[in-house]
Amino acid sequence: MDDFPAAEPRLEPFASQQAGEPLEALSGLAATQDFRSEGPWLSPAAQDVLLLLGRGGKLGRFGLGTAQEGLEELEAAGLVTGRGRLTAEGRLVASPLDGTSGSVQFAAAFGGQKSAFYGALGREGVLVLAGPSCARLRMGDQGDPGRRQIDFLSLDQFFPALAAWLGLGPSWLLDAEVSISPEAVQARMSGVSGAEVPLLEKANAAVRHMWEQEWFIWQQVDGRTGLQTGIQAGPAGTWQLVNSARGLLLKPWPSAQAYRGLLQTVSAELASPFVEALPSRTGAAGDGVN
Repeated sequence: MDDFPAAEPRLEPFASQQAGEPLEALSGLAATQDFRSEGPWLSPAAQDVLLLLGRGGKLGRFGLGTAQEGLEELEAAGLVTGRGRLTAEGRLVASPLDGTSGSVQFAAAFGGQKSAFYGALGREGVLVLAGPSCARLRMGDQGDPGRRQIDFLSLDQFFPALAAWLGLGPSWLLDAEVSISPEAVQARMSGVSGAEVPLLEKANAAVRHMWEQEWFIWQQVDGRTGLQTGIQAGPAGTWQLVNSARGLLLKPWPSAQAYRGLLQTVSAELASPFVEALPSRTGAAGDGVN
Protein backbone atom coordinates (compact mmCIF):
# COMPACT_ATOMS: atom_id res chain seq x y z
CA MET A 1 0.00 0.00 0.00
CA ASP A 2 1.32 3.41 -0.95
CA ASP A 3 2.01 5.76 1.88
CA PHE A 4 -0.39 8.64 2.20
CA PRO A 5 1.27 11.98 1.41
CA ALA A 6 1.95 14.14 4.41
CA ALA A 7 -0.70 16.76 4.98
CA GLU A 8 0.41 20.21 3.92
CA PRO A 9 0.56 22.70 6.81
CA ARG A 10 -1.99 25.52 6.76
CA LEU A 11 -0.34 28.75 5.65
CA GLU A 12 -0.63 32.32 6.94
CA PRO A 13 -1.64 34.13 3.72
CA PHE A 14 -0.66 37.71 4.56
CA ALA A 15 2.66 36.85 6.23
CA SER A 16 3.54 34.48 3.37
CA GLN A 17 2.80 37.17 0.80
CA GLN A 18 4.91 39.76 2.62
CA ALA A 19 7.81 37.36 3.20
CA GLY A 20 7.76 35.99 -0.35
CA GLU A 21 7.77 32.42 0.92
CA PRO A 22 5.22 30.03 2.45
CA LEU A 23 4.90 30.53 6.21
CA GLU A 24 2.96 28.11 8.36
CA ALA A 25 -0.07 29.52 10.19
CA LEU A 26 0.76 30.19 13.83
CA SER A 27 -2.06 32.50 14.84
CA GLY A 28 -4.49 29.69 15.68
CA LEU A 29 -2.23 28.06 18.26
CA ALA A 30 -3.21 30.41 21.09
CA ALA A 31 -6.87 29.41 20.72
CA THR A 32 -5.97 25.74 21.19
CA GLN A 33 -4.23 26.65 24.45
CA ASP A 34 -7.06 28.77 25.82
CA PHE A 35 -7.68 29.45 29.51
CA ARG A 36 -9.58 26.48 30.90
CA SER A 37 -11.29 26.18 34.25
CA GLU A 38 -13.74 23.75 35.81
CA GLY A 39 -14.91 26.36 38.31
CA PRO A 40 -18.50 27.62 38.40
CA TRP A 41 -19.61 30.90 36.85
CA LEU A 42 -20.74 33.44 39.44
CA SER A 43 -23.08 36.38 39.03
CA PRO A 44 -22.02 39.82 40.32
CA ALA A 45 -24.28 39.23 43.36
CA ALA A 46 -22.49 35.98 44.21
CA GLN A 47 -19.09 37.60 43.72
CA ASP A 48 -20.04 40.40 46.11
CA VAL A 49 -21.09 37.94 48.80
CA LEU A 50 -17.90 35.89 48.39
CA LEU A 51 -15.72 39.00 48.61
CA LEU A 52 -17.55 40.13 51.72
CA LEU A 53 -17.25 36.78 53.49
CA GLY A 54 -13.67 36.29 52.35
CA ARG A 55 -12.70 39.58 53.98
CA GLY A 56 -14.20 38.51 57.26
CA GLY A 57 -17.55 40.22 56.83
CA LYS A 58 -20.83 38.72 57.95
CA LEU A 59 -24.37 38.79 56.66
CA GLY A 60 -26.89 39.87 59.24
CA ARG A 61 -30.55 39.00 59.03
CA PHE A 62 -31.16 41.81 56.54
CA GLY A 63 -28.09 40.89 54.55
CA LEU A 64 -29.17 37.26 54.25
CA GLY A 65 -32.37 38.39 52.62
CA THR A 66 -30.87 40.84 50.14
CA ALA A 67 -28.03 38.50 49.19
CA GLN A 68 -30.23 35.42 48.78
CA GLU A 69 -29.63 34.99 45.05
CA GLY A 70 -25.86 35.18 45.45
CA LEU A 71 -25.96 32.86 48.46
CA GLU A 72 -27.89 30.23 46.53
CA GLU A 73 -25.25 30.24 43.79
CA LEU A 74 -22.40 29.94 46.27
CA GLU A 75 -24.19 27.20 48.18
CA ALA A 76 -24.74 25.25 44.94
CA ALA A 77 -21.02 25.62 44.24
CA GLY A 78 -20.19 24.24 47.70
CA LEU A 79 -18.55 27.47 48.85
CA VAL A 80 -21.01 28.62 51.55
CA THR A 81 -23.64 27.11 53.81
CA GLY A 82 -27.29 28.06 53.74
CA ARG A 83 -26.65 30.23 56.79
CA GLY A 84 -24.17 32.40 54.91
CA ARG A 85 -20.92 30.96 56.24
CA LEU A 86 -17.98 29.77 54.20
CA THR A 87 -17.51 26.01 53.91
CA ALA A 88 -14.04 24.48 54.23
CA GLU A 89 -13.65 24.71 50.45
CA GLY A 90 -14.97 28.26 50.50
CA ARG A 91 -12.46 29.27 53.17
CA LEU A 92 -9.62 27.88 51.05
CA VAL A 93 -10.77 29.54 47.84
CA ALA A 94 -11.39 32.90 49.53
CA SER A 95 -8.29 32.75 51.76
CA PRO A 96 -6.27 35.18 49.56
CA LEU A 97 -8.81 37.90 50.39
CA ASP A 98 -7.77 37.82 54.04
CA GLY A 99 -4.18 39.02 54.27
CA THR A 100 -3.33 38.58 50.59
CA SER A 101 0.22 39.13 49.38
CA GLY A 102 -0.94 41.13 46.37
CA SER A 103 -3.41 41.23 43.51
CA VAL A 104 -3.48 41.86 39.80
CA GLN A 105 -6.35 42.79 37.51
CA PHE A 106 -6.82 43.19 33.77
CA ALA A 107 -9.74 44.70 31.89
CA ALA A 108 -10.42 43.76 28.28
CA ALA A 109 -12.81 44.48 25.43
CA PHE A 110 -13.67 42.78 22.16
CA GLY A 111 -16.18 44.15 19.69
CA GLY A 112 -17.81 46.26 22.38
CA GLN A 113 -18.05 43.29 24.79
CA LYS A 114 -16.22 43.72 28.09
CA SER A 115 -14.41 41.21 30.24
CA ALA A 116 -11.93 41.12 33.11
CA PHE A 117 -9.47 38.89 34.93
CA TYR A 118 -8.65 39.23 38.64
CA GLY A 119 -6.14 37.28 40.71
CA ALA A 120 -5.30 37.58 44.41
CA LEU A 121 -2.37 35.73 45.94
CA GLY A 122 -2.59 34.17 49.39
CA ARG A 123 -0.50 31.71 51.37
CA GLU A 124 -2.28 28.69 49.90
CA GLY A 125 -2.62 29.79 46.27
CA VAL A 126 -4.30 32.30 43.95
CA LEU A 127 -7.99 33.16 43.79
CA VAL A 128 -9.07 33.81 40.19
CA LEU A 129 -12.23 35.51 38.97
CA ALA A 130 -12.23 35.47 35.16
CA GLY A 131 -14.71 36.68 32.58
CA PRO A 132 -14.75 35.29 29.02
CA SER A 133 -11.25 34.94 27.58
CA CYS A 134 -9.90 36.24 24.29
CA ALA A 135 -10.55 32.91 22.56
CA ARG A 136 -14.08 32.57 23.97
CA LEU A 137 -15.04 36.06 22.85
CA ARG A 138 -13.63 35.42 19.38
CA MET A 139 -15.78 32.29 19.17
CA GLY A 140 -18.85 34.36 20.05
CA ASP A 141 -19.22 32.91 23.56
CA GLN A 142 -19.94 36.15 25.38
CA GLY A 143 -21.80 34.89 28.44
CA ASP A 144 -23.84 37.08 30.74
CA PRO A 145 -22.38 40.53 31.50
CA GLY A 146 -20.52 40.64 34.79
CA ARG A 147 -20.40 36.87 35.34
CA ARG A 148 -17.00 35.45 36.16
CA GLN A 149 -15.61 31.99 36.53
CA ILE A 150 -14.02 31.29 39.89
CA ASP A 151 -10.97 29.10 40.34
CA PHE A 152 -8.18 28.50 42.82
CA LEU A 153 -4.73 27.93 41.31
CA SER A 154 -1.22 27.31 42.52
CA LEU A 155 1.20 30.14 41.83
CA ASP A 156 2.95 28.19 39.06
CA GLN A 157 -0.43 27.63 37.35
CA PHE A 158 -1.51 31.24 37.61
CA PHE A 159 0.75 32.98 35.12
CA PRO A 160 0.21 30.52 32.24
CA ALA A 161 -3.53 30.79 32.92
CA LEU A 162 -3.42 34.60 32.64
CA ALA A 163 -1.31 34.49 29.46
CA ALA A 164 -3.76 32.02 27.92
CA TRP A 165 -6.72 34.20 28.93
CA LEU A 166 -5.10 37.20 27.18
CA GLY A 167 -4.55 35.15 24.02
CA LEU A 168 -0.75 35.39 23.99
CA GLY A 169 0.76 32.99 21.48
CA PRO A 170 3.17 32.70 18.55
CA SER A 171 2.55 34.63 15.33
CA TRP A 172 4.44 36.07 12.39
CA LEU A 173 5.21 39.74 13.05
CA LEU A 174 6.62 42.15 10.50
CA ASP A 175 8.54 45.35 11.23
CA ALA A 176 5.99 48.12 11.53
CA GLU A 177 5.26 51.19 13.60
CA VAL A 178 2.83 54.05 13.26
CA SER A 179 1.74 57.07 15.27
CA ILE A 180 -1.90 56.91 16.22
CA SER A 181 -4.34 59.29 17.87
CA PRO A 182 -5.83 58.44 21.28
CA GLU A 183 -9.27 59.12 19.78
CA ALA A 184 -8.78 56.39 17.17
CA VAL A 185 -7.68 53.94 19.86
CA GLN A 186 -10.64 54.79 22.07
CA ALA A 187 -12.98 54.19 19.14
CA ARG A 188 -11.46 50.76 18.51
CA MET A 189 -11.68 49.99 22.23
CA SER A 190 -15.39 50.73 22.17
CA GLY A 191 -15.92 48.16 19.44
CA VAL A 192 -15.85 50.30 16.29
CA SER A 193 -14.33 48.32 13.39
CA GLY A 194 -11.15 49.30 11.59
CA ALA A 195 -13.18 50.05 8.45
CA GLU A 196 -14.99 52.84 10.32
CA VAL A 197 -11.94 54.41 11.96
CA PRO A 198 -9.46 56.07 9.56
CA LEU A 199 -5.80 55.15 9.77
CA LEU A 200 -2.93 57.40 8.72
CA GLU A 201 -2.19 57.07 5.02
CA LYS A 202 1.51 56.51 5.70
CA ALA A 203 0.78 53.23 7.53
CA ASN A 204 2.42 50.29 5.79
CA ALA A 205 0.78 47.03 4.75
CA ALA A 206 1.51 45.26 8.06
CA VAL A 207 -0.15 48.02 10.09
CA ARG A 208 -3.14 48.11 7.74
CA HIS A 209 -3.51 44.34 8.00
CA MET A 210 -3.49 44.60 11.79
CA TRP A 211 -5.96 47.50 11.71
CA GLU A 212 -8.46 45.42 9.72
CA GLN A 213 -8.64 42.69 12.37
CA GLU A 214 -11.02 42.46 15.30
CA TRP A 215 -9.18 43.53 18.44
CA PHE A 216 -9.09 41.93 21.84
CA ILE A 217 -7.58 44.86 23.72
CA TRP A 218 -6.42 44.60 27.31
CA GLN A 219 -5.03 46.84 30.02
CA GLN A 220 -3.76 46.34 33.52
CA VAL A 221 -6.03 48.04 36.05
CA ASP A 222 -4.36 50.27 38.67
CA GLY A 223 -0.96 48.77 37.94
CA ARG A 224 2.29 50.09 39.36
CA THR A 225 4.64 48.80 36.67
CA GLY A 226 3.53 50.74 33.58
CA LEU A 227 2.76 47.66 31.49
CA GLN A 228 1.75 48.65 27.96
CA THR A 229 -1.76 48.23 26.65
CA GLY A 230 -1.86 45.03 24.61
CA ILE A 231 -3.89 44.19 21.51
CA GLN A 232 -4.44 40.64 20.30
CA ALA A 233 -5.26 41.08 16.61
CA GLY A 234 -5.96 37.54 15.42
CA PRO A 235 -3.73 36.53 12.49
CA ALA A 236 -1.83 39.84 12.84
CA GLY A 237 -0.54 38.74 16.26
CA THR A 238 -0.08 40.77 19.44
CA TRP A 239 0.63 44.50 19.31
CA GLN A 240 1.25 47.17 21.92
CA LEU A 241 0.46 50.83 22.47
CA VAL A 242 3.53 52.77 23.60
CA ASN A 243 3.76 56.36 24.81
CA SER A 244 6.82 58.02 23.31
CA ALA A 245 8.28 61.47 22.64
CA ARG A 246 6.57 61.26 19.24
CA GLY A 247 3.19 60.52 20.81
CA LEU A 248 1.24 57.30 20.96
CA LEU A 249 2.75 54.51 18.87
CA LEU A 250 1.19 51.28 17.65
CA LYS A 251 3.84 48.60 17.15
CA PRO A 252 4.19 44.80 17.11
CA TRP A 253 4.83 43.00 20.39
CA PRO A 254 6.67 39.70 19.87
CA SER A 255 5.06 37.02 22.00
CA ALA A 256 8.28 36.26 23.90
CA GLN A 257 8.64 39.94 24.86
CA ALA A 258 4.97 40.25 25.80
CA TYR A 259 5.17 37.08 27.87
CA ARG A 260 8.28 38.29 29.68
CA GLY A 261 6.80 41.74 30.35
CA LEU A 262 3.63 40.18 31.68
CA LEU A 263 5.58 37.81 33.93
CA GLN A 264 7.63 40.67 35.38
CA THR A 265 4.49 42.73 35.99
CA VAL A 266 2.59 39.92 37.68
CA SER A 267 5.59 39.03 39.84
CA ALA A 268 5.98 42.65 40.95
CA GLU A 269 2.27 43.15 41.66
CA LEU A 270 1.82 39.94 43.60
CA ALA A 271 4.82 40.81 45.74
CA SER A 272 3.47 44.29 46.50
CA PRO A 273 1.66 45.14 49.73
CA PHE A 274 -2.06 44.68 49.21
CA VAL A 275 -4.09 47.80 48.66
CA GLU A 276 -7.89 47.58 48.63
CA ALA A 277 -8.12 46.54 44.99
CA LEU A 278 -11.47 44.89 44.53
CA PRO A 279 -12.28 43.34 41.16
CA SER A 280 -13.69 45.85 38.71
CA ARG A 281 -17.40 45.33 38.14
CA THR A 282 -17.44 46.55 34.54
CA GLY A 283 -14.20 45.12 33.22
CA ALA A 284 -14.06 48.17 30.97
CA ALA A 285 -10.96 48.47 28.87
CA GLY A 286 -10.83 51.86 27.31
CA ASP A 287 -10.78 54.33 30.18
CA GLY A 288 -7.32 55.36 29.03
CA VAL A 289 -4.23 54.11 27.26
CA ASN A 290 -0.91 53.40 28.91
